[in-house]
Amino acid sequence: MKTDEKIFLNREPAEPTAGLNSAAIPIWLTGLLAVLLYWSCTFTDTRGGRFSPLVYAPYTSTNQLVELLPKSGDDDFLRHGKMVFNKNCAPCHQDSGSGNPSTFVPPVAGSEIVAAAGPNRLIRILLDGLAGPIKVAGKDYGTAAMPPWRPAMNDYDVAAVLTYIRGSWGNKATPVMPEQVAPIREKDKAHSDPWQWSELEKIPEKD
Repeated sequence: MKTDEKIFLNREPAEPTAGLNSAAIPIWLTGLLAVLLYWSCTFTDTRGGRFSPLVYAPYTSTNQLVELLPKSGDDDFLRHGKMVFNKNCAPCHQDSGSGNPSTFVPPVAGSEIVAAAGPNRLIRILLDGLAGPIKVAGKDYGTAAMPPWRPAMNDYDVAAVLTYIRGSWGNKATPVMPEQVAPIREKDKAHSDPWQWSELEKIPEKD
């Protein structure tokens, strides 16, 4: 074997070095990818993509935004009616509207009086109270007594709470407006005693 061949065979392999080669990504392609990435991010932010364009930090969903939106007038009316009921009526009629037979308190849930075609009798009961025997949902309440709320509730309060009970616990009666309460309040302002059901039966349910 020649001397040159021995030197070649005994030579250590060269260390790999980094450098440009024919497979390197061209600079123009790198720039194009950067532009496309920027455009896609902008598109997602402005058009939504799979996210809502309405949601920004610190919020994480449209459900959170809905909770923060102003409520409609109808929602405010019903919310007020529920508040009035919970404060003034629920201690006797219960949160469930089921009443309390042991204390002769009739239910407002499933009550034909509550769900009547019109609120004329119901408004009078709330304003001036009720005393004496009454039958509700087929059950007699011989010594039922409800206090008058005329001094404590304005027309809006009365309308809101009656709308609430006429539309809750399965009741599906029409709402009551303050404009329906005002003329009855004025007409019966001299009515000093609680109503008897026998008196209310003579009054039409609606005008």
